[in-house]
Amino acid sequence: ATPKQTRLGQSTCHSRKYAIGDLNADGVVFEHEALRLIWSSTGGRNWSDKFSNWNDRANTKKCTYTGVTCNRAGDVIKLDLRGADLCKDVEDKCWGLPKEITALEHLQELYISGNSFFSGTIPKELGMLKQLRILDTSRCVRLGGTIPTELGTLKSLVSLNLSECNWSGSIPTELAQLVSLQKLNLGLNHQMSGPLPENIGNLRSIKEILLSRMNLSSTIPSSLGNLGLLENLELYGNKLSGELPNLSGNKNLKVSTKTYCATLFGFFFFFFSNCKHRHILCSSVSLSSSSSKCTKRIDLFNCRLAGTFPLSLTKLPMLQIIHLKSNNINGTLPSEIGSLGMLSWFDVSMNQMIGTIPQTYTKLPNLRDLRLGGNMLSEPIPEGLCSSTKVHGGLASHCGCDAIICPVGSYSATGFAPDKEGCTKCPEGETTQFLGSTECRNFTQQDFLGMFYDAVGAEDWWPMDRREGWKDTSVSECEWKGVVCDENGEISALSIPLVGNSQTGNPDGRTKLFASRIILDPQREAPPKLDFSDQLKNPSPEIKRILGQTFDDLKAYYVNKDKTTKR
Repeated sequence: ATPKQTRLGQSTCHSRKYAIGDLNADGVVFEHEALRLIWSSTGGRNWSDKFSNWNDRANTKKCTYTGVTCNRAGDVIKLDLRGADLCKDVEDKCWGLPKEITALEHLQELYISGNSFFSGTIPKELGMLKQLRILDTSRCVRLGGTIPTELGTLKSLVSLNLSECNWSGSIPTELAQLVSLQKLNLGLNHQMSGPLPENIGNLRSIKEILLSRMNLSSTIPSSLGNLGLLENLELYGNKLSGELPNLSGNKNLKVSTKTYCATLFGFFFFFFSNCKHRHILCSSVSLSSSSSKCTKRIDLFNCRLAGTFPLSLTKLPMLQIIHLKSNNINGTLPSEIGSLGMLSWFDVSMNQMIGTIPQTYTKLPNLRDLRLGGNMLSEPIPEGLCSSTKVHGGLASHCGCDAIICPVGSYSATGFAPDKEGCTKCPEGETTQFLGSTECRNFTQQDFLGMFYDAVGAEDWWPMDRREGWKDTSVSECEWKGVVCDENGEISALSIPLVGNSQTGNPDGRTKLFASRIILDPQREAPPKLDFSDQLKNPSPEIKRILGQTFDDLKAYYVNKDKTTKR
């Protein structure tokens, strides 16, 4: 046999074969030599002090190196280089992991995460490490290239975390061959694109799929419905569309028969305690799925979720958190929320909800955080909330109802009092239109016409020819159908339908069309009153009161007439 040499600087090779990293020139790279090659290829001299014992090149006892774990036979089974500062100060001469890493044929765990200087890529030869169970390159922000398709041959792989790197290209479809994989995390790789592979449903052992913020663009694969062990699915920050498949295949998941549909953008998150499918986050999908009775948290923040509040959520008795901020939810606040005895956080701020705050909300014994600002809500505010000692840290004891929601004529960034001083009053000449406003403004007479149009639900029952021009901000309100202005552009008269016809869906179904002329004459001591509140859909008492007044009084309710600005 060829004698092995153990010294560096050989002038001749004792074998016809040669391999990079072959320190003794015997034609074979052994584990110790592979580790030395990793050290030299990644600027080992500049590694952090924790790994200083790698600097002793005469030390061939591989199992003594920091970050190296061996089995009883002396085989390297774990390499943990987290915190080693790979490639520090040698970024231009860093080419990633050498392909000779395959000499670590017994390797089960490889961690190089958090090495921000580490660049280059990972070799396709990693696919030859058949015993590898964990591969973690996360937060190596300079590590890039395409993800090797050969990783799909690692049948023993349980966890693959390549998140927060600089990978490009698409998700290899070969990854769906990882039959043992339980966690797949490729999230926050902004340079990646392409579809979410349809065969992802072949990952029958998977529990977590984390693919957020990757610029993926495709439909949601129906094969996701095959993943009966799935606990966590994150897909937000992509351009996905389609329906979220039924994920109720797991027999341990309690499913309600109630369903609801909506359009989502951004992300969608369910938390199921002691159940499968604990988290579900998606992007731009039409939701039509059931919810578990053991759901504790629902978070659909910033999704452009459309439609009314899904009442099926009020059937989840264990629900503690509802976070629906910054969507396009309309309709009224559901009184059924008051039945959720475990609810502690309810946030539907920054939506398009109307009406009043239900009295039932005072019955929530565990409520600590209530955020309703940025909607179109009106008084009254339930007294039980205004005297709460629990909501927002008991702030109501200092500023009353302001602690729940800012009154008309005041504002705050959150829509409720941020501290004991209460909400901020609007500057002179400005006001707010609804409770819980986040800013004040100077309303024009066009604004008030628009409020009037919305308040009476004109879009639903005014005949089309009577809606001509209304809400069109590109033209003067004086050109809107039925609006008459004087020579100064001030509204002098308003002609509106009081009753629509059966085809326009007016509330009482009568077919005769009436019109009334409201004269806005400030010299009149007793301007004519007009009450059409019976034609509103579920009007709040406040809206009824406002619409029982003349149009001039409607303007005065929001801001002093002298402060009103003409268009």
